Amino acid sequence: MQTVRAFVARHSLVAFFVLAYGLSWLGAIPYLSSAFPVPIFPFGPLLAAFIVAPLVGGWPATTALLRRMVQWRAGLRWYALALLLPPAVTIAAVVANVWLGAPAPSAAVLLGQAPAVVPIFAVQLLSPFSGALGEEPGWRGVALPRLLAGRSPLAASLILGPLVAGWHAPLFVTGLYGDVPMRVLFMVTTTVLYTLLFQGTGGSVLLAMLFHAAWNAAPEILFPAFAGADLERVLQLYLLGGSAVAVGTALVARHRLMQAPAPEPPLVPALDPREV
Repeated sequence: MQTVRAFVARHSLVAFFVLAYGLSWLGAIPYLSSAFPVPIFPFGPLLAAFIVAPLVGGWPATTALLRRMVQWRAGLRWYALALLLPPAVTIAAVVANVWLGAPAPSAAVLLGQAPAVVPIFAVQLLSPFSGALGEEPGWRGVALPRLLAGRSPLAASLILGPLVAGWHAPLFVTGLYGDVPMRVLFMVTTTVLYTLLFQGTGGSVLLAMLFHAAWNAAPEILFPAFAGADLERVLQLYLLGGSAVAVGTALVARHRLMQAPAPEPPLVPALDPREV
């Protein structure tokens, strides 16, 4: 056990990603036997985070991660970013889709979806089978603080983004996620938004979870109004719109993203960046 702990302490970032990928991709086994709906366990990063944190930092690192998962104190502008930007991009995609020829969703269809808004968002936020709880304690709770140690926010984002996209590979390979290039572009570019949100809220994983849940919930609520080619197009518009907003935000916030790494240690205690 001491040997394992020492190895993880020296290579905690590598250990986290190996565990996050490995634990998640074990989902391919039950998937191949039709016992699980997708070829990936969405909670792999969550499990990896709570394996690596105590091995490296003991109980202080574990409690710090738990605290940041419920860290709700943040400025209203960050809540606005987390909760309003994804629906705005989704609505813009719907409007553009109609403008390009898709039938406009009827008022009855939209009103029929209204009662589902809160339940859908709650499931996306709190279910370990969702991206918010299953992924964010790992990506933004453990990986991002380590990557920010000794790197600019932009550099950290450009490393984390492709790793997050690569984690979804089983969904790409099996065809469950279509339009792979657009999805990868979306995941990589929006990582910059998560980094700005993380830094602006003092390392709140809760805000990252809210952001992730909003990105997932908004299309689930609005896109069922379309079918066939219209559904494929609105999804492409959504992915393109999210990527464009992320790139535009990165250009506006380039000075913040390019700033030199702060001298203070990472936000997760006892994770010494010199040990990577």
